[in-house]
Amino acid sequence: MTTRRGIVESGTPAKGYAYRAQGVAVHMRDEGDGERSISGYAAVWNRYSQNLGGFIEQIDPDAFTESMRNDDQIASYNHDYAALLGRRSADTLTLTVDDVGLRYGVPFDGNDPDHVRVAGKIERGDLRGSSFTMRYMPDGEDLSYTDEGTLLVTVKRAGLAEVAPVVWPAYLST
Repeated sequence: MTTRRGIVESGTPAKGYAYRAQGVAVHMRDEGDGERSISGYAAVWNRYSQNLGGFIEQIDPDAFTESMRNDDQIASYNHDYAALLGRRSADTLTLTVDDVGLRYGVPFDGNDPDHVRVAGKIERGDLRGSSFTMRYMPDGEDLSYTDEGTLLVTVKRAGLAEVAPVVWPAYLST
């Protein structure tokens, strides 16, 4: 079995792995009705990650379709479940798929200390990237090589568990 930081032999069950991204900044967004939200792109389609330890990854636009239809997702700060920001089933997290990627939004709650803490870090510019946690599905990835000869993993099907504003993203485009 191949064990390259979250990648296993096709068809082998794998535990979830958190992937990070940067470049499409996380920000506090004015929703136009006096409300604000914590938002960003957790994943961007068909863009290379940084080298993740001998391989590069990209996400297919349909990778999370099944999971978004069938599973519940959460938003947390920096992948810390003790700093829960929102949950889809509670209508405190929205996930939207567009031509760029997977966008998330969490309505700002000034009474939630985690929201206040995250908003301050975003507004100061300390917190700039976003991330997601996924689990590979059987036969959910295609393996190939970049023009430079680096292993390229294209995620075609995965379970989406979490989105998060993070300090150190691995994708340079979220």
